[in-house]
Amino acid sequence: MALQMSLKRISVMACLLLLVGCSAHKIVSPNKDYVLSEQSEDGDVIMTVSSKGLYDVPFSLLYRKVADRSLFNIGELSLTYGYKYQDKDHEDKSIFKSHAKKYGQSLDQNSSESLHVFKLPAGDYEFYGMFIEKDYEWAVWTMVRDFSFTFSVVSGQSTYIGNLMINTKVIGNNDYVVESVLSRQDRSKDDVRLLNELFPAIDLTKVIVSSDIVKDKDVKITRMHYGTELGRGGLGISRIH
Repeated sequence: MALQMSLKRISVMACLLLLVGCSAHKIVSPNKDYVLSEQSEDGDVIMTVSSKGLYDVPFSLLYRKVADRSLFNIGELSLTYGYKYQDKDHEDKSIFKSHAKKYGQSLDQNSSESLHVFKLPAGDYEFYGMFIEKDYEWAVWTMVRDFSFTFSVVSGQSTYIGNLMINTKVIGNNDYVVESVLSRQDRSKDDVRLLNELFPAIDLTKVIVSSDIVKDKDVKITRMHYGTELGRGGLGISRIH
C-alpha cells in the first residue's frame, strides 16, 4: 500500500512538472471535413493569436479549469503551431505563429498571425499564465502565473474566445529580459472567415461567441519574462535579431 501511494505521488509530481503531458486539450489541425459531434462531451475552442514586436518569440499559455482546478484539467497550449493551406481560389496561404526558423517564414518580420482550434471537456476555464518556451535565445525562461482570461467550453459546440494580442520588446540590449503586453479582443467577423477557409465543414451559424471577450475589452496585461542562459547561472546579455 505504501509503495502504491509513493508511486501515485511520483505520478502526480511528474504531471505537475510536465504539464503538457497532463494537458486535457487536443489540437485540431485544419481539415476540410472536420465537424464536432453534437453528442461529444468535449467542445471546440476557437481563438486567434496576433504577435507584434519580437515576431519569433515562442510563447505558451497556461490554462486550468476554474471550478475544481483538477490536475487533469490543467496544461499548456503552445502558440508555435503553423499551417499552410489553399483558399477557395486555390491560392497558397500560410497561417503560423513563430518560431520562424522552425515553423516557416514570416510575411512580416515584426508580426504574425495564427488560428488555434482545440478540444476540451466542458466547463469553465481560464488562461492564468504564460512563458517563453525553453531554448529561445538558448535560455530557460521564468513563468508568469498571475492573470486571468476566462472562457467556457460547451459540450458538442464550438466557442470563439477571441483574439489574443501579444506585443513584445526587449529591455535595453538584453535579450534575456523581454516585456510582453497581452490583451484580448473580439475579432470574430475576420476570424470566423478564416475559420471557414481552414474548416469549411464547421457550421458557422452554430459557433458561439464568448461573452468573456467583452469583459476583457480594455484589459492589457504587461509582464516581464526573464531568461537564464543555458549552461550559465546568471542572466546572459546579447542582442535579439
